[in-house]
Amino acid sequence: MIVNTLAKTDNAEIEVRRRRRSGGLAGLTAAFLALLLRPPPASAGPPFSTDDPDPGKPGDWELITFGANNRALHVSSGATPGVEFNFSPFTGTSIAVVAPMVYQPQKDAPNDWGTGDVDISWKQELFKQDENGSPLTISIVPAIEPPTGDSKRNLGTGYVHAFFPVWAQREFGDWTLYGGGGYWINPGPGNKNYWFAGAVLQRKITDDLSVGVELNHESADAPDDRDSSAFNVGATYKITEHLKIYASAGRGIQNAEQTNKYSWYLGLSATGGEEKASPKPKEKVEVSHPFSEWSGFYVGAGAGLARWHVRETNTLSDETDALSDFPPISATLYGTRIFGGPFSGVNWRFGQIVFGVETEVAADGDLSARQRFGATLAPRVDAQAWGRGRIGLPVDRFLFFGSGGAVGQNFFASAFGTSFDAAHVGWTVGGGVDYALDAHWAARIEFRHAEFGGIQLDSGHDDRASARWRPRQNSLHFGALYRFDFLPPGLD
Repeated sequence: MIVNTLAKTDNAEIEVRRRRRSGGLAGLTAAFLALLLRPPPASAGPPFSTDDPDPGKPGDWELITFGANNRALHVSSGATPGVEFNFSPFTGTSIAVVAPMVYQPQKDAPNDWGTGDVDISWKQELFKQDENGSPLTISIVPAIEPPTGDSKRNLGTGYVHAFFPVWAQREFGDWTLYGGGGYWINPGPGNKNYWFAGAVLQRKITDDLSVGVELNHESADAPDDRDSSAFNVGATYKITEHLKIYASAGRGIQNAEQTNKYSWYLGLSATGGEEKASPKPKEKVEVSHPFSEWSGFYVGAGAGLARWHVRETNTLSDETDALSDFPPISATLYGTRIFGGPFSGVNWRFGQIVFGVETEVAADGDLSARQRFGATLAPRVDAQAWGRGRIGLPVDRFLFFGSGGAVGQNFFASAFGTSFDAAHVGWTVGGGVDYALDAHWAARIEFRHAEFGGIQLDSGHDDRASARWRPRQNSLHFGALYRFDFLPPGLD
């Protein structure tokens, strides 16, 4: 199933409604509004909101990292980054889970950014084309969306939503036609249940490239809302046997200005399965354990403990220097919190050196409020994301590594009756060790340091008062990861 965020403006207020779509083995991700962009199953085509009924073969899986955006009424909203995992446990069945980091516009303030509602769907194939005389492949895909996002910040709905669609498909050589629709259960004040339907026609151009076009329609999801229709064009390009790029873009054709002025989606997909061919053996430096090759894609999950250091400076000033007796007051505040979330990455081994890139998202706890200079400083972080490069030295079952890159956190603070709430980007460096438990599983421990520069907040009640923070963070991470058998580009 897919998360879709609709951003609307009404009396200068931002109203965000959560809209969801179906999911599948290779499908699911986030997009917004009438352009409900989503990567299709491995056998389908471009990343469209309309799903296909193919659950894939037993053991097939897909991991997608994605970003998406929708713009309507001069407001943009989206999901970046998002992580999606799809798996077919047995014949005719697949499950899909997507965990997006969503951002929403705020009036006269930076965008809100944090963990959105998680989507979970189950695809069950009822009929398969050309089996037992069936002319079509048909599946049902019940889906549920628990309220994991923060509804107070418009990152979630605060309610459980459900979708009950039926999808059908017919293949004609290089052409594939699929579509269908379903009914959304859409609780919450000012909402009503609604219908969604769509159809996709796609063509295989080469063994590596498929293109397609989609038309979709949905009824109004609120009494004062409007029906919307949209078209999308998209493509899937296979980089290697196990690595793909999904791309899609489009706009509304009914009430487009209010619903979908334009939208886009971009995703990177890694796939695999029990029936996938194994990489050809290659001559490499001999190692004492299979995992110590270290090359390949991996996914994992972890948790940790973070220690915050926030340097706070509060200032009072005016043009007459009447407040000159009140010099800036500075203090260092401390806080500790726990965090946890998924990560994914890829390693390349060249000789005795391992290079890699990794992304990670995590949900966080809060820091305690502190009193300084008559102002309440209540720094909080509810979500963070990392994008890092790594370089390591393998020694038997160990991989000793250093890392560096960017880190983003959704930072809250308040002073002098004014609040600051926005995503803030900084830099991070660190180091750690991975330990191979067997040919696929490994455990990790890592230390990271991060700094975020200065954050300035001027009082909305007294233009003579201002506060400035310089947050830093030291964190200790623990995790476990699973490495897949196939290799990244250049090593397969």
